[in-house]
Amino acid sequence: MLTDELRRPIRYADPNLVAYWRRMRRRGMPRAMVGVTLGIYTAARFGLASGLTDDVERITGRPPIPFRRFVHDTRDAWLRR
Repeated sequence: MLTDELRRPIRYADPNLVAYWRRMRRRGMPRAMVGVTLGIYTAARFGLASGLTDDVERITGRPPIPFRRFVHDTRDAWLRR
């Protein structure tokens, strides 16, 4: 979807978890936050986060939008300057 909207190739890198840990720590991310992001990634990768909730609507007061629309609506933020 990002590739289509931005008209440039967007590739997903399947990260090596140890390399990711080291890279994020070098960038100054706190250990706890690296652990959280690895947990989120791992849960998503294994399909453990595939359920739907009403969290977005409860918090924002409006229904969620499809990712494709989000990318379109925020296109300028994704473009390289």
